[in-house]
Amino acid sequence: MEDYSDKYSADLLQPMKRSEQRKKLSFLQRSYRFEGADIWHAYEFSWLNARGKPEIAVPRFEIEAGSQNFIESKSFKLYLGSFAGSIFSDKELVLNTLKKDLSHTTGTQVSVSFLSPTDLSPLKVDDPNLVELDKLDIDISEYNYDPNLLEASGVEDISEVLSTNLFRSLCPMTAQPDFASVTVDYRGVGIRQESLLRYLVSFRKYAAFSEHIVERIYFDLLQKFSFTALCVSARYTRRGGLDINPHRLLNSLPPKHNRDLRQ
Repeated sequence: MEDYSDKYSADLLQPMKRSEQRKKLSFLQRSYRFEGADIWHAYEFSWLNARGKPEIAVPRFEIEAGSQNFIESKSFKLYLGSFAGSIFSDKELVLNTLKKDLSHTTGTQVSVSFLSPTDLSPLKVDDPNLVELDKLDIDISEYNYDPNLLEASGVEDISEVLSTNLFRSLCPMTAQPDFASVTVDYRGVGIRQESLLRYLVSFRKYAAFSEHIVERIYFDLLQKFSFTALCVSARYTRRGGLDINPHRLLNSLPPKHNRDLRQ
């Protein structure tokens, strides 16, 4: 049985260099700076107050895409679990400890806030502009990553929000499946919707960190199409009490991070 410590330790955090993952995105110059963030929620987080009584909250973490490092998810889980048997004098000290440790590990100022378990709606709010690709009645036969599946629709200038709940990739550390809802919000040359769904489904056997997956999709779209604005976002299914919601932007506002039932 694996040993999980319930005594606070910042040493459990494992930083991963973003630059190592981005080397695979060959068109990017070293000076290229991604816009966007990785947003995490921790649903199984607690600590002991000064009288030894357990306290709970749902921390929300926002880590800039331009940070030097991201955090390996299992180490993040172990770190958060280490608070469970540790006494903190007040909630503010817990919050400041999280900010300090995560900012040090990632090399950037990390935003941390506490939500109550009752603050988050269990279902996402419907977006009237959203096109659900899952409703397309098409055949799919390619399940190995293939950016050549992407095709233009022939429309020169269009604004669309295209989304699928069928996305699946593999964790590079464990080879376990990671499920997500992926949304592409763009303005520019039209994307053939059937081709986008086929392309996203082709990630089913692709092993990479969630942050890199979103950057790969963002990169492939920029390579294939001309956009005046682009936002690629993913809402990953909760695993080990954590969910991650990365987004990458080009002249666009951040997405609305409404949760869905799988989170």
